[in-house]
Amino acid sequence: MKKNLSILAMAAIALASCQNQELPVGEELFSGYDDFLAVTESYEKDTRTALTEENRVVWSEGDQLAIFQAANIADTYEISEESIGGTEGIFSLVNDNSGDINGYFSSGMEINANIAVYPHEDDLSCSTNVLEESTKGKVSYTISNVTLPATQEYVENSFSNGVFTMVAVTGSVADHNLKFKNVLGALKLQLCGTCTVKSIEVVGNKGEVLAGDAVIVAYPGEDAPTVSMAEDGERSVILDCGDGIELNPAAPTGFIIALPPVNFAAGFTVKITDTEDNEMILENKAPNVIERSSILKMPKLSIPLTQPEDIIVFEDGIVEELCLAAFDTNKDNELSYEEAAAVTDLSVLKLSGKAIKWFNEFQYFTAVTKIPNSMFSGCTALRSIVLPHGIIEIGSLAFSGCSSLKEIILPGSLTTIGSSAFSGCKDIKSMIIPNTVNKIDSHAFSNCSSLTSINIPEKVSELGHSLFSGCSSLGAIEIPKGITYIPGSAFSGCSSLESVIFKGKRIDRIEAGAFAGCSALKSITIPKSVTRIGYEAFKNCIWKP
Repeated sequence: MKKNLSILAMAAIALASCQNQELPVGEELFSGYDDFLAVTESYEKDTRTALTEENRVVWSEGDQLAIFQAANIADTYEISEESIGGTEGIFSLVNDNSGDINGYFSSGMEINANIAVYPHEDDLSCSTNVLEESTKGKVSYTISNVTLPATQEYVENSFSNGVFTMVAVTGSVADHNLKFKNVLGALKLQLCGTCTVKSIEVVGNKGEVLAGDAVIVAYPGEDAPTVSMAEDGERSVILDCGDGIELNPAAPTGFIIALPPVNFAAGFTVKITDTEDNEMILENKAPNVIERSSILKMPKLSIPLTQPEDIIVFEDGIVEELCLAAFDTNKDNELSYEEAAAVTDLSVLKLSGKAIKWFNEFQYFTAVTKIPNSMFSGCTALRSIVLPHGIIEIGSLAFSGCSSLKEIILPGSLTTIGSSAFSGCKDIKSMIIPNTVNKIDSHAFSNCSSLTSINIPEKVSELGHSLFSGCSSLGAIEIPKGITYIPGSAFSGCSSLESVIFKGKRIDRIEAGAFAGCSALKSITIPKSVTRIGYEAFKNCIWKP
């Protein structure tokens, strides 16, 4: 299976992640009795790299599927000739591995669905899992013995066959309509230059597993599949460019490498080897994430490298433009690490409400001690940012309304988080607050609706009013020993909160509405020191065992 990629007009800016878009789903099932109809998944329309005009994967000659038809033994199906090059493919049986026909097995009929895997592998196995009771008997399917290759072959603006793993789960055995979901993501390099590339190797800076044995868990319906890697798997992936790909000095050549979803917490390193066996090392130290069904696109680079070593390469064109306007003191249209490190006042950098996506280069502004009030407020497209070590205070409303923010790394120098600093950051799922923090003001994390876990440092002696109000995914919280009272509405609307643990025994009072609407609350032991419980402090805490 290959992807029919075409390059769209684009600006020369850095990392761009292209999220998937759900496929349009028809109401009628495929009518073929023996064959299967396989439909591939699409990407967002705003991706800078297209697949087809509808942004879908296309099927290629020789593509084969492993299909578990109501059993843990898979049959082999192959693409029909008339389907080659399309996003919808008819697949026909070529090998019934059970010895019977069309999945009517005499044994092993344990699965009430058809589960399909691309690419076909001989030793795949499938088992059914009934999920926890709270899911009302919902099932998942575990596919074992999957192998993600450590070496991939270069294909122009695409993947080589058998690299980009996909799975599909039907609603019943009778349903032969396979709506595939992508399991992997990808990294795309854009290289210009005068050399001929022989191979490209990608390695995570913390030794993340990128290939080898894997297990996929697939779900019926709209839930996305997940993949887990064996701990002894391969730590690198190599793109083999055969006899070599000659670069164009004026226009970039795209190199796409399929990777499992992975958090490169300390960035990643790329080694490029040319046909003369010269090696060029590109090191990205900023955190980056490979997401399922996404393409993480690197900025255009010229090799051999001509970029001065002291020049910052920005991931986001808007951020670059604004930083150059504000801080390029020598007016050379570049920002050096030295120029960034000399900045002490960010008030001239007008980012509020701008359509920026990344600002991981912020970590180089090491003389900055405070993020001004409202600096990033309303940046609804902002996804990732790394704060510099030296930041002491995050001002009020600093990141309020950053509804797409998924990852922010807080420095160990931080002591104060201002009021409503992260209010409305509804995509943040977890946050680690450094132990240096001693003050968190009111509403700081209100309406962070995806937040499932967060710590309150031991140095914090007072919680702000409505601190976690509306954090509807927060499951548990520990209150540090130094806290002496729970302010009004502190956890109101935390409808998933099940457990509250008071680490100290000096709580004096629980103010009005503190836990109102905590409908899932199962466990809370109120210290004997409490002398006052405010009005409606536990309103609508209606959990029943």
